Amino acid sequence: SFWRICDYKTAKAPRLQYSVETNQDIQQDAFFQLVLYALLIRESGALPPHDVRFLRLFYLTSTADEPPYAEWWDYDLGATVEERQAILHECHDRVAQTWWQIRDLCGHVGTSHQVKSSALAWKPCDRPFCFCHVCRPR
Repeated sequence: SFWRICDYKTAKAPRLQYSVETNQDIQQDAFFQLVLYALLIRESGALPPHDVRFLRLFYLTSTADEPPYAEWWDYDLGATVEERQAILHECHDRVAQTWWQIRDLCGHVGTSHQVKSSALAWKPCDRPFCFCHVCRPR
């Protein structure tokens, strides 16, 4: 049997009214946080790495005609261990790349690659999971 990670959102579900590719991008962005949770569970060793397979997002303010009066989306990390590991590896690479970009921007003190941090060098990113564009507007 496999584990399912669930998360609850108080917003309405995004409307999937665009091209197939755009709708897939919207869904991937929506599930990024849950994929990250699956990665953290794998890295923690709390469960065997192949036990987390399914992800579910509940949108609590989306209306439905019948109970439970919410909309949910499901995501399958893959039927095989290899498929699931590939998705988690991609997530790990994305987070690591973000970390290195932040580190380069802020400067790494105490390393052989010291970089001077400059407020003028800062540029916000467009990653949906990043808070930088909110905490420090352009």
